Amino acid sequence: MSQQLTIEPLGATIDVHAGADATTVQVWSMRRHLVHALSLAADAVIRPHLAAPDLARVRDLRLSRLQQLRRTPAALADRALTAALFAGHGYAQPGLGTTRGLEALTLDAVVARHAAYVRPDRATLVLVGEAEHDELVTAAAAAFGAWRPAGEAG
Repeated sequence: MSQQLTIEPLGATIDVHAGADATTVQVWSMRRHLVHALSLAADAVIRPHLAAPDLARVRDLRLSRLQQLRRTPAALADRALTAALFAGHGYAQPGLGTTRGLEALTLDAVVARHAAYVRPDRATLVLVGEAEHDELVTAAAAAFGAWRPAGEAG
């Protein structure tokens, strides 16, 4: 699942993608907006807006997509191959989830999963651009420096 947001006043873009192995947050901005763009990215990572209406919307989209895929021979073949190749492993599960799992998913479960897995000790921050090393380190520290695992004091 991927979501892209353009931060128009900054001329910047934030792209969030959740996959089977990782969640990535990519930010593109002009150098003069580096600190602000990184702070917005940090908000998305550390303090995401997780709300029931959004969960319901994404759930409905995924349930609809699962119905579509059940009628597509190529998707059915891919599902059967993946299940056979990765039997007993998490990769055997469909990336979109299952109807039963999606219908049972609660906002509390999403919040708990975020707290358990989106943590500074499980994250890697990579910055690339024309800015000087010290400028990037300072901007990263300003945006992410206070981030602590849930329940740990700063």
